[in-house]
Amino acid sequence: MSRDRYPRIGTEMKAQTKFCSCCDQPAVKRIDVQTDWMRGNDDVMQVCDAHLVMARASQWRRLYHDHETEQRKRRDEHEVATLVPRVNCPTCSRRVKETGLADHMRDSHGVPKQ
Repeated sequence: MSRDRYPRIGTEMKAQTKFCSCCDQPAVKRIDVQTDWMRGNDDVMQVCDAHLVMARASQWRRLYHDHETEQRKRRDEHEVATLVPRVNCPTCSRRVKETGLADHMRDSHGVPKQ
């Protein structure tokens, strides 16, 4: 049985994306956080200088809190940006995008475009 302590930083390499996974600062490193002996369970993060210091100091709770908060914020922003209004087709009640209703009516029901 291994006596290694987890979590720990497995590897550090050059950042592969522009932004830190935990904030809006530019990323400087990509770190693999090993959470247990199974390598498939590792967490990969792009981190800025401040979060790299946190990881090296084993401040995992703060690091993961910042990571989860930032990911939630980015997911919410993405959902708002991709939210498209949909309406029911009056003929078949299928949900279609509002801008594509005329095309749906033409293609599916043979109604000429007005």
